Amino acid sequence: MDMTQAILTELRKCGHFLHHNFGNGNTPETAEVLAALTEEEKAELLHLLRKCTQNFKAPGRTA
Repeated sequence: MDMTQAILTELRKCGHFLHHNFGNGNTPETAEVLAALTEEEKAELLHLLRKCTQNFKAPGRTA
């Protein structure tokens, strides 16, 4: 598995966890979700996720 595939796999796992464990009465403590990260790591993660989402394009769209 190359790096891109590994990253997307981990993002899917995170999305799956959040989808099934947040909302509809299933809300873990918010602080626990990112407890493994330092404040610096959280800031970097937020920066990188925002960078990715700003670059998202719908399939078949060109700009």
